[in-house]
Amino acid sequence: MSSPRQLISGVVQGSVLGPLLFLLYVDDVVKLFSSSALCKLYADDLKLYSIIQTSASELQSSLDALVAWFDQCQLTTV
Repeated sequence: MSSPRQLISGVVQGSVLGPLLFLLYVDDVVKLFSSSALCKLYADDLKLYSIIQTSASELQSSLDALVAWFDQCQLTTV
């Protein structure tokens, strides 16, 4: 048995509400991307992809929007 720890933020791992709260938190991320950039969400993973025929600028714009969303939601990017 692990020793108890005080939580300063977040949700307890293994909680019943954890997955639901996470889904509510990331629900709006798919609205960031243009129609040419496709986004798939599964659990805590996000896949962003696009068919590039001439320029990758639209995919780069989607990536920039994702980084701005991370900053706005106070999430760290590595």
